[in-house]
Amino acid sequence: MRTDTGLLAAIESPHALRIWRQPVFRRSVLDGAIVGIVTLAAGFFSFTFGMGETVTNFVQEFKQYQFDQLLVAQIALGMGFIFFGIRRLIDLYNEVLRRISVESLADRLVILDSLTGLPNRAHFLDEINRSMARAERTKGFIAALIINIRSFSSVNDGIGRAAGDLLLVEFAKKLTSIARSHESLARLEADNFGIIMEFARDDDTNSVKTAVQRVWDALNGAMRVEGVSFDLKVNIGAALYPHDAADAQTLLRFADAAMRKGKLNGNRKIVFFERKAGEKLRERAELQLELKQAIESGMVAPWYQPLVDLQNGSLAGYEILARWHHAERGIISPDKFIPIAEASGMMTDLTLSLLEAACRGWKANRLTGCLALNVSPKDLRNPWFSERLLATLTKGGFPASHLEVEITENSIIEDLAASQRAILSLKNQGVKIVLDDFGAGYSNLSQLSALRIDKIKIDRLFISTMMEDKTNMVVVKTIVGLGKVMQIPVLAEGIETPEQADLLRSMGCDFGQGYLFSKPVATDELSELSLPNINALSESAGETGADAASAMIPGQSAGLARLVQEANERAATPQRPKFADCPPKGQTGTKLRLVLPR
Repeated sequence: MRTDTGLLAAIESPHALRIWRQPVFRRSVLDGAIVGIVTLAAGFFSFTFGMGETVTNFVQEFKQYQFDQLLVAQIALGMGFIFFGIRRLIDLYNEVLRRISVESLADRLVILDSLTGLPNRAHFLDEINRSMARAERTKGFIAALIINIRSFSSVNDGIGRAAGDLLLVEFAKKLTSIARSHESLARLEADNFGIIMEFARDDDTNSVKTAVQRVWDALNGAMRVEGVSFDLKVNIGAALYPHDAADAQTLLRFADAAMRKGKLNGNRKIVFFERKAGEKLRERAELQLELKQAIESGMVAPWYQPLVDLQNGSLAGYEILARWHHAERGIISPDKFIPIAEASGMMTDLTLSLLEAACRGWKANRLTGCLALNVSPKDLRNPWFSERLLATLTKGGFPASHLEVEITENSIIEDLAASQRAILSLKNQGVKIVLDDFGAGYSNLSQLSALRIDKIKIDRLFISTMMEDKTNMVVVKTIVGLGKVMQIPVLAEGIETPEQADLLRSMGCDFGQGYLFSKPVATDELSELSLPNINALSESAGETGADAASAMIPGQSAGLARLVQEANERAATPQRPKFADCPPKGQTGTKLRLVLPR
C-alpha cells in the first residue's frame, strides 16, 4: 500500500531530534552551557593565579569578620542553584516530550483515520493528485474506487457501536492485506473506503474490471467479530481519470455517484461511472447553485390553488404551491427542484420564503380564508422550525389561525417525538395541522387522535381512480366516514370532473381541490380568478353520485362495509362538530374552523 512516506517520516522521526528542534529547549540548554562555561573559566582562572591561597589568607587575616562562613554559604547556595537548574531542565525535557507526543498525534490525525489507521479523505485526495501527475507523465490512467459495506447501519444497530467499530477495523485490515504496493487506500467516511489503482498506457478497460472484481471477491464473505460471524457484502463504484474527470474532487464524486447508483438499482455489486450520469450530476449541481440564488432573490414564488367547500360551494382558502420561473429554463417543475432543496438543506429557507411571499400576496389581494402550506419531514424534525415559521407569520402580519400546515404520514413516523413537539408548538399558536396524502402511507388511526389533527387530506390517487376502481371508492368513502366519526373535516385533492365532485359531495366530503375548480395561479392572477364550476356545483344535487356512493359495492369486504355503515350512522346522529367563528352557511369566502372536543 502506497502512502506519503515523507510526511509519515516527519511525524515518526526520533524524539531526540524533535526535542532539539524546540526553541525553548535549545535556549535552556544554551543558558545552562553558558553558566557551565563561566563556572569552569572561573575555576581555571582561580587555579592558575592562586586565587584559592589568596582567599584563604584574606579569611585568616580578617577572621573576626567570619568570612569563612560566608564563603561556605555562598558555595552551598551555588550548588543549590546548580541542582535546581538541573531539575528544571529535566522538567522542561519531559514537558517538551509530552508536547511532541501531542503534536505527533495531531499530525497523524491530519492524514490518518483515528479508528482504522488508514489515510483519511483529505490525504486520499492528495494521493489522487499525485497519482494523476504520474499518470500524466506515463500516459497511463487511474481508477478511483469507493467501497461501501452494504447494510452496515443495520449491523451497527444490531451489535452495538463498539462492535461495529471493531468490524470496521477488521475490514480495514482485510482491505490492507489485499492492496498491492502501487495502490493507495483510505477510509473516507463511516462505512465508505477508497482505493486508487494506477494502470499503464497499454492497459485497457478489461484490466480495470479484472482488478475491481479481484477486490470485490476478496472483500465479500464471512468476518468474525467478538465471536459473531457476519456475511459481509460490498458495493463498489468506480470512475476513471482522465476518461471521466479531470480533477481529484470530481473523480471521487463520480465514483461515489456510481456506488450509490448500484445501491439504488438492486444492489448491483460493481458499477462504473457513466458520462450520462455525469451530465445529470453537473446539471444538478448547477441547478442547486441557481436554486440558492433564486430563493435569496425571491424567484421561487408562491402560486395559489383554491380550496372549495363542497357542501355549499364557498371558497375556503388556498394551497401554496412553489413555482420557479427560471430566466433561461422557464418554469421549473417542483418535482425537479424540491428534492434538490431537501437534499442540500435549503428546504427550510425555501418554505419560509414562500410563506413570507404568500403572506404579502394574501394581504395585497385582500384574500379571505386559509393558506395551506406543505412542510417537509426534515423541517418537522427541526427544533427551531416552528419558532421561525411563527416569526415569519408575525413579520407578515398573517394570523396564525388562518394557516394550515400540511404534513405527511411518513414524516410523522420517521420521528414521532420530534413531530409531536413541532405540532404542539404550532397548535398552541393557533396553526391548523392537516394530514396530507392520507391512505397512501402508513395510516395509523391513533395518530389522528394523539396528534389532534385538524383536517384529513385524501391522496389524489384514490380520487382519480375511484370512479373506475370500486376498491378505491370504498377507501374514499371509509376515510370520509372516519372523518365524520372523529369529527375531523376531510379534503379530497385531485378533483378533475363534475362527477367526482358530486360523488364526494354526496359522500359528505367537506372540502375539495383540483383542476375542476382552478389550476394553480400566480399572485398577480388572483384578482382575475373566477370559479364557475363552484357555482355549478352549489346548484347541482346530482343523483348519480349519491347512488354510486350509497350502493353496496360488489367485492367489498365485510369489515369495510361495517366501518362505512358505522361511519354513516354516527355521522347522521344529532351530535355535530362544534365550529368557532362560523358565519352563516353559504357565505362565500369564509373558512370553517373545526374545534375538536377536549
